[in-house]
Amino acid sequence: MKRRILAILTVIGILGISNTYAADKWLSIRSKNFILVGNASESAIRRVGRTLEEFKAGYGILFPSAAQQLSPPITVVVFKDDASFRPYKPVYQGKPANVAGFFQAGEDANFIALTADTETPRVIYHEFIHAMTKDTGTPLPAWASEGLAELYSTFEIESNGKEMLVGKAIADHLQTLHQSFLSVNTLFAVNHASPFYNEGTKQGIFYAESWAVMHYLMLSNNRQRQPQLVKFLSLVATGKDIDDSFTEAFQEDSTRFEKDVQEYIGRFAFPAVLFKLQSKIDFDKEMQASPLTEAQSLYYIGDLLSHMGRHDAAEAQFQKAISVDANFGPTYASFGLMRVREGKRDEALQLLTKAVQADSNNYMAHYYYAFMLQADADISDKSRFLTMRDHLKKTIALAPAYAPAYDMLGYVSLVSAEELPQTEEILKKALNAAPGKRELRLRLAEVMIANNEPIAARVIIAPLKNVTDDDAVQRRAESIADAIQRRLDNEQAVRDYNDRQRIAAEARTKEEAESAAALRNAKRDETSDEPPRIRRNETTTPADDSSTVETATIKLKRPAGREIDGALISIDCSKGMTLRVRVGNGNVELHADDPSKIEFISYTKGVSDFVSCGQLKTALPVTIIYRAGSDPRFLGQPLRVEFTDKK
Repeated sequence: MKRRILAILTVIGILGISNTYAADKWLSIRSKNFILVGNASESAIRRVGRTLEEFKAGYGILFPSAAQQLSPPITVVVFKDDASFRPYKPVYQGKPANVAGFFQAGEDANFIALTADTETPRVIYHEFIHAMTKDTGTPLPAWASEGLAELYSTFEIESNGKEMLVGKAIADHLQTLHQSFLSVNTLFAVNHASPFYNEGTKQGIFYAESWAVMHYLMLSNNRQRQPQLVKFLSLVATGKDIDDSFTEAFQEDSTRFEKDVQEYIGRFAFPAVLFKLQSKIDFDKEMQASPLTEAQSLYYIGDLLSHMGRHDAAEAQFQKAISVDANFGPTYASFGLMRVREGKRDEALQLLTKAVQADSNNYMAHYYYAFMLQADADISDKSRFLTMRDHLKKTIALAPAYAPAYDMLGYVSLVSAEELPQTEEILKKALNAAPGKRELRLRLAEVMIANNEPIAARVIIAPLKNVTDDDAVQRRAESIADAIQRRLDNEQAVRDYNDRQRIAAEARTKEEAESAAALRNAKRDETSDEPPRIRRNETTTPADDSSTVETATIKLKRPAGREIDGALISIDCSKGMTLRVRVGNGNVELHADDPSKIEFISYTKGVSDFVSCGQLKTALPVTIIYRAGSDPRFLGQPLRVEFTDKK
């Protein structure tokens, strides 16, 4: 799993942890969207919670769909002062980094850590925007993503609670823009692998100009450019060429647009826009405060350190929490998750088992318990997959916003070939709530293919065909697209085969009818001295069912060709080899004159060393790679037969 500390400085290393916090009174306050814990005063923690809730609500008013996206839950750790915060800060060159707060992203949880006596740092608002926009249906280019985050990092709610201010100028960016400027074409071409995104000497101008362009498009001229921005991003997301998208959306070329942006920057008059709210934003009434036990305090600190990658320090907190309260389930869950990340599978499974037993309502314990069962699962062990499914459904019931549980549930259904229609509906609902979750989109497409819906699967993965910022997603999307095309090609091949069979059957029926008519006419022809002709049945004698198919030498590389999934029902070993396969509601036949050239390979315990010719007692699931042939009687020539566990 990727873990990164998103702070003003790049941080590395490990810092020793003190336990002085244990003497402090730690509180937990639950607001609408956050869990806040800390040793600060209740009023200070409430203030931090109110600030974050106001920011989320204000952004949600401007972008309702983005603010409602699924994302990992956010825990906010509020320290009373810098002295108590120092042991848990990111480390830079062996010392605590000089940061007022940081945002720690994670796959299962996000953290915000800060002191109560400072204003919420801009970096937290910036990263919070990323957390809310990463799952939107339209993936944002790098410049738009960073520009939007910078634009809203200066967000303020006015003291009356009825107005919010967006777009205050950022002095550092103005100074950078005064010194250099990227062409718009260069800016728009930057991705997450570009030097301008990653190299420290080039990042400054990229972030500054991304902010300025987004400020211009979002707020200039009474926000007249906003609809054009939305259209441009939508066109780019569909895979359309950037230049064509630009011209269509902005109705001008990039040269003219670039001059407009430079003039906007040159005026040094960046308008901050005041939005009036329909009602006062007030979250104080929804906040519920409660004291934390020492074990709970240790758990939260350990969990934060674990996500920061400081495992030694986190382990010390977890071990002490267990010694204080051996029945507190979340400690075992977080400790177990850390062991998963470390690759210590046996210890992880022991800890997660205790977590599930101690706290049946800890969704992460249920998820990672299923995760560990998956790692060691035998594909033929159906009971293990049933257990996994039960814990994943429990995870979803406890945390409907936790996307990885849906992804793994899809995997379980695919492997077990059970509850596929139900799982498809569950995945559709999850993806509808978080259209930007690429893993969900990919898994749903796979389940749709298994449910014989290749066209629908193609529509689902269409938004991923031009992904450039994630090689793994791109490769998987391409693989699924190839599988869909093969499925469609094979379906067409089967239709063509069935048409040939129908035409041949009609021809035989016609020939038989004509022969019968000729015979009747011959009988009526009294002048004929010839006796009636009898047609010989040319059907060959069936092959000996006791003969055995010898497999060809298996090649490491699968042969190129079309693929078809079905159930092998018979092997006719006369005159070469003919395979009869049940596909859907019908049967197809594939034939090879030379059986020794067919590769046979088994991925299931049900087929080991050999398979006999003749009618099979039990149909065997197979994937057959074949080459199209000229004989209209057959679907094609089989190249490889793969015995599988598919149903």
